[in-house]
Amino acid sequence: MRLIASAALLGMAFNAMGVSNEETVVPLHAQINKPCLSLRTDDSSRITLPAEALRVLANNRPALPPNRQWLSEEDRLAYIAGNRARTLLVAARTAATSPEGCRELDLSAVPHDGHHLVAKMLESGEAAVTINGANSPTIRITKTDTQCERSFGIAKYFAADGTYLFFLTTCRRHHW
Repeated sequence: MRLIASAALLGMAFNAMGVSNEETVVPLHAQINKPCLSLRTDDSSRITLPAEALRVLANNRPALPPNRQWLSEEDRLAYIAGNRARTLLVAARTAATSPEGCRELDLSAVPHDGHHLVAKMLESGEAAVTINGANSPTIRITKTDTQCERSFGIAKYFAADGTYLFFLTTCRRHHW
């Protein structure tokens, strides 16, 4: 709870300093077909992702170039997304199956790098969110310090009813 309060206070402080901010509302799927991965953000909140989309990302990951010099930014980003999808799929292997038929685990059990793919899928509307079993038709995303003008950027994710889901550090500015 302290972490949530700290992120909220930091966001308010950045607003007062004139740092770049964005707010977006994204429509979500009412439900995700099986097979799926359901991530608990707390006792009553779930983010559900299509397992097939994760498999496609993981299977279509380009090979790492021997000299680590990517031919395109698209290949580099596909490699990162594929690694993140693999992270989620590996975490789901030992997860229990929910009553809805999804592999279910706590978001906190997913390595942090996987959270970025969860965020990307939410931002593109490829996910579903339920709060106390009820579908959230949209998600609200607030991004603070999007250009890392002060220190680091934060993206916070909320269900349509305002329920907080999670936050992500999106960039960091190093002050050496």
